[in-house]
Amino acid sequence: MHRNRGSRTSQRYGILTRKLITFIICLSFYIISLSCERSSPPSSSSSSSLLDQMSDFSYNPMSKFLANKFNANDDELSYLDKLTKLKQKNRKSTLQYTSPSVVIDDFLFHGDLGHASNLSLLKSLDIRYIINICDCPLDKEIMDEFKVLHINLDDEIGVDIKQHFDQTNQFLFSCKEKNQKVLVHCQMGISRSSTIVLAYLMKYHHNTLLEAYDFLLNKRRQASPNYGFLLQLIQYEKELKQKNEINDDSGKEKSKQSDVENPVKTLDENINKVE
Repeated sequence: MHRNRGSRTSQRYGILTRKLITFIICLSFYIISLSCERSSPPSSSSSSSLLDQMSDFSYNPMSKFLANKFNANDDELSYLDKLTKLKQKNRKSTLQYTSPSVVIDDFLFHGDLGHASNLSLLKSLDIRYIINICDCPLDKEIMDEFKVLHINLDDEIGVDIKQHFDQTNQFLFSCKEKNQKVLVHCQMGISRSSTIVLAYLMKYHHNTLLEAYDFLLNKRRQASPNYGFLLQLIQYEKELKQKNEINDDSGKEKSKQSDVENPVKTLDENINKVE
């Protein structure tokens, strides 16, 4: 008995330590980027890459980690920079905490662990399906009452979340076909759940990651996948483009084959109702 308690305590300390390290790395990277923006003059060369900008010693740990872990190249890191700047855009949406954000009317809700644990709230919104993408299981009364897909996943930069996209996309699309409402959540409704929602929007609404993320931020301002998750979404976008499942930059029509595989219409602010 005492050994089991000690083991569980050690596991909890291990998880907290890893999360603290990840938080410190992200915070350091953010502070350094702010200081560089304020102190450094604009580059005279428009062709300088993000990798070049990150070649300074201060940037090395993060840039090397991303490059080694995800084989991130110059273009992908530049795209990552563009994605993070979307959060600076002025938006009409406000931060909300008492209820989940409505991403697609009558279908897709995006929230946190508190929302998923609130039985009365879930019933009032007529939500019947849940994707729990965090390391905290839901209570038995929720598990018994709702159809729950639980993926035990830490919010860490090096975690492979992309391996779950097929499963979560299929779960969400199945809910849409049944005209059922579904909640996607993680601990805080910021990183892991946002990643899952973005993967679905790219796959079944044929949008680029940039378009999907801009749309999601209009619905849920706190949406913010960590750098590792964003890079995996960038690489997932490449795969979908190769399969002709995402509209290309020139706005050409999708192939008939991709329309058959992904019958949901291209995302639009005015097309939110379930057909």
